Amino acid sequence: MSTQRTPPNTLNLSANKTRIQLHGSDPHLNIHMESDNECSTLTRRQKRKIPEPSEESSLMQELRRMFNDFNKQQNQKIETLITSINEIKQQNVEIRESISFLSAKYDDVLKELEHIKEENSLKTCLINSLEQKIELLEQLLEISAESSSDEGEFVASDNEHGYIPLVEEGRLEILDVEPESEVENEIDSYDFDASFEGESLENILIVKDGMRWQSEPLPRTQTSSRNIIHQRGGAGLFSKLYNQMEIFKNILSNEMRDLILRETNRKGTKITEAYNNKRVENYSDINKRPKQKIFKPFTKQELDAFFVILIFSGVHRSNKGI
Repeated sequence: MSTQRTPPNTLNLSANKTRIQLHGSDPHLNIHMESDNECSTLTRRQKRKIPEPSEESSLMQELRRMFNDFNKQQNQKIETLITSINEIKQQNVEIRESISFLSAKYDDVLKELEHIKEENSLKTCLINSLEQKIELLEQLLEISAESSSDEGEFVASDNEHGYIPLVEEGRLEILDVEPESEVENEIDSYDFDASFEGESLENILIVKDGMRWQSEPLPRTQTSSRNIIHQRGGAGLFSKLYNQMEIFKNILSNEMRDLILRETNRKGTKITEAYNNKRVENYSDINKRPKQKIFKPFTKQELDAFFVILIFSGVHRSNKGI
């Protein structure tokens, strides 16, 4: 079959008629073409129109402006925050320095307070000791006042040696005197001097060595001090004023006891700390390390008991009870 074709003799222009594309910028939108020739020969410029400000561009500008304002605000806030943080850091440094200073001062105050407490305790012990001594002096003063209130009148003499006041018969106490029955037997066999003639035997007592004791002095004659006894001699008087604990406290005063306690506790604490430090150095393994030593301070009662044991051991010459 032959593939050659020949064009028709006449050109069918009506079949090739195309519709002209209309645009929004075309000023002749509603005008129809008059003829097909004009439609086929008409050429139009297909250029892009000049861009004008649109809503999209204005929106972008508005967004940029908002972002710029927001950025400025955030920068201002960050600067303010950084300034505040720096101020807080400086305040923290000052507070830390103040706390360190106050801590050091607090330690100094504690040391001074401990020193003041020790001084007060020593002063309290001294005051108690002085009070005990004052009480003792008051008791002795009362005894001497009672003795002086019972004294009789004095008899003047040229010789002032051995001149002492006399006591009443009710206050007379005689030592080494035999019972009244034995004294009466000796009085019957004793040759009195002329000076005792006519006197009542009730006021005269005679001891084994022959010394005469009388409650009233001879008329107009000074009585010798060896013939008058005011009070009982020896430690009997003072033993009535104190009990065993008070006598022990007079031997070992509170000041001595506080000093011994303080130094003993200080020495014990020092030795214990040295032992614990040496234990850590010698035993690096915790499992093999011996237990830590703890020093328990001595009390006043324990110290008193210890000294009592020492005294009793010395009295009985034995150290088995220690």
